[in-house]
Amino acid sequence: MLSISEQLSDIHRNTVELNRQKLQSIIKTVVLWGKQNKALRGHRDDSSHLDESSGNPGNFQALLNFRVEAGDKVLANHFANGPRNATYCSKTIQNEIIEVLGTYIQDKIVAEINEAGAFSLLADELSDSSNKEQLPLVLRFADKERNVREFFGFYECEDGVTGQAIATLILKPVQELGLSMDFDKGQCYDGAGNMSGPCNGAAAIVRRQYPKAIYTHCMAHCLNLSVVSACKMQNVRNMFDTVGEVTRSFEYSPKKEALLVQKLKDVCPESRRHKLLDVCKTHWIQRIDGLEVFLELYEAIVAMLETIKANADRSWNADSTKKAVSHYHAIVNFDFVVTLTVCQAVLAFTKGLTVKMQGTSSDILGIFSDTKDVVKTLSSVCQKVEENHAKWFQKACQIAEKLDITVQKPRTCQVQRNRAHNPAETVEDHYRRNLTIPLVDHLINELETRFGSGDQETAVPGCLFAVPSMLLASKETWRTSFDRFSTFHEDSLLSPLSLDAEMTLWQRKWERRDTSTVPAIVAATLKEIDSGMYLNITECFKIFSTLPVTTCKCERNVSALRQLKTYLQSTMSQTRLTGLALLHIHYNMDIDFDEIIRRFGRLHPRRMQLANILSD
Repeated sequence: MLSISEQLSDIHRNTVELNRQKLQSIIKTVVLWGKQNKALRGHRDDSSHLDESSGNPGNFQALLNFRVEAGDKVLANHFANGPRNATYCSKTIQNEIIEVLGTYIQDKIVAEINEAGAFSLLADELSDSSNKEQLPLVLRFADKERNVREFFGFYECEDGVTGQAIATLILKPVQELGLSMDFDKGQCYDGAGNMSGPCNGAAAIVRRQYPKAIYTHCMAHCLNLSVVSACKMQNVRNMFDTVGEVTRSFEYSPKKEALLVQKLKDVCPESRRHKLLDVCKTHWIQRIDGLEVFLELYEAIVAMLETIKANADRSWNADSTKKAVSHYHAIVNFDFVVTLTVCQAVLAFTKGLTVKMQGTSSDILGIFSDTKDVVKTLSSVCQKVEENHAKWFQKACQIAEKLDITVQKPRTCQVQRNRAHNPAETVEDHYRRNLTIPLVDHLINELETRFGSGDQETAVPGCLFAVPSMLLASKETWRTSFDRFSTFHEDSLLSPLSLDAEMTLWQRKWERRDTSTVPAIVAATLKEIDSGMYLNITECFKIFSTLPVTTCKCERNVSALRQLKTYLQSTMSQTRLTGLALLHIHYNMDIDFDEIIRRFGRLHPRRMQLANILSD
């Protein structure tokens, strides 16, 4: 026979366990919808509408009702027999659960970063749907499995977007998360003055306090700037402006879209494309894709503009026909056709590099190596410019012949100020001298200027030479470069005095290997290092792998923000926004629901008993 105290204890234990099961069903619903990046609140989300049989109680309550219908008896009993003041379905409870989940994810990743002992900062700035400046902050680090990962949060720029304000905003949450800025080995932002200014930019302010935080200008941004600068030739800019105008004329006209699809079936039915892409000025990969699509659909576009311009069935208004006439004459001339063809062919050499820079696994070695390959390829194109230009010019002539466009040089005058006019006897020579050669030369020069000097080339890639493929290619000089990098980060090494011996053993290890099996990138090298044998070299590669390459991760977070904080949810609080964003970005993270319930129960006293206060 149990005593009264034991019986009461058993009753209390069973009550707590049942309450935790009820709350776990509610928390799992929040986690599911958060990972799928869907709005928890719907048409209604107030307690007065929860019991409406004919109305819409909101997404969250609808999900809970669906869970009950699917057989969740614990939750069904809770809604049927539980107290009305402790259903735990309100928007306030949602916010508390989301806050606990966000804090849990942050704490879990912070513990991994502290274990790694090195990270880098990545940041950008943008305006959300409520017209507030947001700063997506990313921490790049290598976890214990030596995989490079990135963690982030959103922070509102309440004090403005000056360099000092952003530097303060970056440092504050890092310290609040329990991270030491001594672990910060790098920082990566775009080239805006408030971020990269040498005196009052955020990067300079952070580095004055923490000298190890080497600044890297976002390499994807550098590539975009290189291409933009190379395309400042007058005829190229005119071509891009024309393509942009024609493309944007389709954005709010389903009627034009339908006509284009019809012309595609008649003119080029084999085409896989059915819609034009805007040549975005900031995202260069979209600009290259836009040129490709426009060139592929060029005949159908001309046919569509001819139909609108003629307006035989009087189905188009005066404004549409006027614009169609303007666009038709802008694109139906040989100067436009040959410029479009040559630009698409030349810029295609940078497309793969642009796509690769957007990946999270990119490292500095791979980017520098691929950039050099692009430059060398463009140099070979330049050396064989007559052959390559002839091929592109022939393609432009074939397009012009199909549409009865006269192959001719643009009209010139005696003093040509706004357009290149190198003397040429033939039309092909004119475009080779005034379009292809300047475009390729400018692109090569810009890539060499932006990727051939600066901190990225001097202070950062000293560790590159310890990558086995580069080590074997420079056996006599790699130690000097690597030693410069290791000395800079000497305070992070476990046993600096044994580094020289490790370097000797490291070289001998790879000299015995078949060159075909030798790692060629930092990530692969980090996977193969024996951390017990090479303590210091392992730390150097862990630091090096965390050094930032691009801020593309921040831009992907921006996409997630725009899906989370829409115009219908523009009043979302910062805590709720960050929690939902963390759930969505880290959707594959395992969550300990018992720990979440424990944290939720300890926020403040609850009407439902969720834990034994004396034993917790």
